[in-house]
Amino acid sequence: MRDPIEIDAPDDTGSQTLGRYEYQTHVAVRSLLEMLSGGPVLHVTCEHIEDIVVARADGEGTVWDFLQVKSRDGATPWTLGGVLRAEPLKSLWRSHQDIRETVDRYRLTIGLEGVLSRTDPHILALARGEGGKEPKRLARVAKHLQADSGAVSAFLRKVRIQCLPTREVIALGNMEALGEIAGPDVTRGALRALYRDLLDLARTAALGELGPRLPRLLGLEEPGMLNPRKRIDETHLAPFHRSMASPDLQALVRASQERMVHRWVASGMPPRIAKKFADDASVGTPTGNLASLPGHGTVVLEGDFGSGKSLLAERMHLADIDTALADRAAPIPVYLRAKDVQGDLSAAAETAARRIGDVHARGARIVLDGLDESGPARSEDLLLQARALTAVAPGWRVLATARPGLPLFDDERHTCPLLDDDQVTALIERAGGKTRVLRTASEDVRDAIRRPLFALIAAGLSQNDEEIPTQPTGFLDALVAHAIRGADQPNSEVRQLLARLAVGTISGGGLVAAADVGGDTVQVLLDTRLVVREGRCLTFALPVLEQYFAGQAVLCGAVPEALLRDPESLGRLRHGLALAVSSSGWEQATALMSPLIASFPGAAAWALQEAVPTSTAEAPSPRADDSTVTQRLNQAWDSWMEALAPASGHLFTFSPDQSLDLTVDARLDGRTLSAMLLKRRDDGSVPALDIPFALRYAEPRSSSRRPLGWFHGPVATDYGAWPWRWPLSPISNALGRVCTHHSLAVTGCHPYDAERIWAIGKQLLNRSERDQAPLPVELVLRELRGRLAQSGPSAHHIFTSRLRSHSEELSRLGSELELGAWSGADGHIHRPYPTPDQEREERGWRSYSPSRFHLLTTQVLTAMLEIHSALVHQWLPRLAPTLNLAGLSPAGIDGTLLVSRASDQDPELHVRLVRRDQADPVRLRLETAADFDTYVPEFPTGATAPIPMDRGSWNRSPTAVVRSEPKVLKDTPATDYAFAQLHRDLARLHLAKPPIWHDEL
Repeated sequence: MRDPIEIDAPDDTGSQTLGRYEYQTHVAVRSLLEMLSGGPVLHVTCEHIEDIVVARADGEGTVWDFLQVKSRDGATPWTLGGVLRAEPLKSLWRSHQDIRETVDRYRLTIGLEGVLSRTDPHILALARGEGGKEPKRLARVAKHLQADSGAVSAFLRKVRIQCLPTREVIALGNMEALGEIAGPDVTRGALRALYRDLLDLARTAALGELGPRLPRLLGLEEPGMLNPRKRIDETHLAPFHRSMASPDLQALVRASQERMVHRWVASGMPPRIAKKFADDASVGTPTGNLASLPGHGTVVLEGDFGSGKSLLAERMHLADIDTALADRAAPIPVYLRAKDVQGDLSAAAETAARRIGDVHARGARIVLDGLDESGPARSEDLLLQARALTAVAPGWRVLATARPGLPLFDDERHTCPLLDDDQVTALIERAGGKTRVLRTASEDVRDAIRRPLFALIAAGLSQNDEEIPTQPTGFLDALVAHAIRGADQPNSEVRQLLARLAVGTISGGGLVAAADVGGDTVQVLLDTRLVVREGRCLTFALPVLEQYFAGQAVLCGAVPEALLRDPESLGRLRHGLALAVSSSGWEQATALMSPLIASFPGAAAWALQEAVPTSTAEAPSPRADDSTVTQRLNQAWDSWMEALAPASGHLFTFSPDQSLDLTVDARLDGRTLSAMLLKRRDDGSVPALDIPFALRYAEPRSSSRRPLGWFHGPVATDYGAWPWRWPLSPISNALGRVCTHHSLAVTGCHPYDAERIWAIGKQLLNRSERDQAPLPVELVLRELRGRLAQSGPSAHHIFTSRLRSHSEELSRLGSELELGAWSGADGHIHRPYPTPDQEREERGWRSYSPSRFHLLTTQVLTAMLEIHSALVHQWLPRLAPTLNLAGLSPAGIDGTLLVSRASDQDPELHVRLVRRDQADPVRLRLETAADFDTYVPEFPTGATAPIPMDRGSWNRSPTAVVRSEPKVLKDTPATDYAFAQLHRDLARLHLAKPPIWHDEL
């Protein structure tokens, strides 16, 4: 099918005679009103082929309506003779001849001002498309058209007549319809203005002048461009939708623009330019893959601070608002700051959208800004809520912004692109900066200013020919110095006020009541433009500024000691801590890190990994002699080893029962560090300080001076805290290995011992993992004694990569077996969990009935809680407050085991952490479902209510429902779960690389 816009009109003189047919313009507006109301009209074309061409959508595609409008003076009803004299049929006949071969579905309409004569059957038949049924009437019309009767009969079947209001009342009727579309909030004066604009739009289309004027004025327009300029579509009506929007949607637009202006002004941009940036939709408009994000599901824009992710989200939010303005049934746009969401995400969205519409009926497009700012646990909780919400509500999308670090799926993560060289140049130039500074900039500077925030700061610095920083904190230092420079108060006093405000906003969820700050102080803060008002409260214009001044407050001692001793407060301060560490020299970093590592090594590890890069390029390197470097690294190493004790003593040995006290020997050559791990001498001294570095590997293997570890590579020596950061690399690798191989033995824990005696017994008897038959104690003892006799009392035994033992443990287990500790009355060792109860042909979970598999899963999770608690508190007690499950102790598990009704889908666990019931620590309900994807678990209240958790907690918030497959069929499932959970928690703190398997809850 061909679009009629591509067809040359037989007579296009209507454009020049529009002044004589003003009535026709009002008729065209009627179709525009139908489009504004959300009707099926796709677009309206004026003065092309016919007076008006309306394209409507139906279930089968597009139907074209070619409308010939006729008006006349007087109120005489229309007869067939009057219609023939007015000659609309001749025009429609010419159009019919022109389009019948190329346009599939169309109709031809005569629009008549006034009414039809009820006494003339011929005009009534013509109006119904029956003009060709009566022979005399057909002959009369054929003679009028000078055409064949057969062709005219087919033509008349497509003809209809539409009676139109008279010119005296058509404008009033149109205005009334516009008022219904706009709603009661639009005033009568505003309606008149809107209607005048609609008339102007129709006139402009009739003249073929829609779109840019410059090509026409310069004579540069391509041939054939006149016709498309006569078509009015939804894009032309977008301003009318905005003007008619409810005050609440208009308020969303204003709020979004204000947020953008505040951010740009805070970055040093003059308000006038910031307003231009906000009004220019091309600034920050998503491009590439981000321009076609899915309309549903969970999407996370990921990028470091200053990368422009919040601006991208604002532009997408405005696009969602435009959609809602054009379509009243579209999903409701909602903007939320993550740290403002106190409880349920769905409830927060419902509250925010209440004045606009029902999110449950229409769906929602939620922007969740700063997902990572609400605390480690709360961030994951909101992410899980977003996934669950968008999974069961297809009309919902959650678009979140976050810094890297959240556990995202590949299809959720969308990286915020950095600027290329041309974009950096254009942005600096547009912001009033001098682009010549880019020609002499170092690689570090060029890399840094690829973030839009840093490019804007560089633009401001270049105006005064100031030096461009190389580190992120340097850009923030420069921004703050420039903002404070114009304040009436002394620089140091303003900084103190901003630092105190940051402590307050961190504690108050981002806001501080202006009345609590004081009138004069409020104005001083606002004058910096780093702080803005939100209602009766104050907040920082950029989240990173809050974190920057929180870090400054930490360094200058303005943070109450009680907050630094509270893991939940540290969770809220963690970005500030990272910025403080990043800007610190060695002495400042030591004063901050030493007590923090001793109290909360997990928080210290997270902050150091975020603050100090592994290495930096082209950075000037301060010189330091080997002795100084070694002393600093040993000070940091000893602090970490003590904080992670007793596990730290077993991280760098091949023997689970051996503990080593290590020291560091180091040499720094520019930015390249060479370091070795050495055993500490018996007298406690550090061998590295008096043994030549070059002779290390010449030492005998049995010597205490023989290296146990080696490192050679670049380090970020331009960061004062780098010696505190470096030990985390070998430590995190070692902790990951320990968790992978289950190298930390748990003592005094019955579920742990029960799993090990079962697993070791099976290995001794060469049983397969699927074999759940009881083990004869006599056979196990015989194999055990033989193995011990061959290996000796200090040997190590590796059964599998995760099942390792030593002769001492095997001797103990053998003695316990001889005393009957692990055998039943039948003289056999039984699996410590329920065994299959279905036919032998079935395998895996299908070998269990649902009720027995439910019992198995409940028992394994119960054992996991006990093993995990013992594991953490025996080996890593100081990490417990910042770990997940251990930090919530005593915690229980509440949830659902979901099995398929058709047994064709693997079971699923839907669990959350609750207050522990000592008699029943795991409450697991068994449910069946046909469709797992749409299943939503329901949790009872009362004894299993979620544990109250502060937003800054390092632990996963217990409102989070975690979905996973139960992995309970192996020989040591509870131990596997416990170590995997510990591994994942360590990875969240950057104390281990993420595990390659996913056995954790």
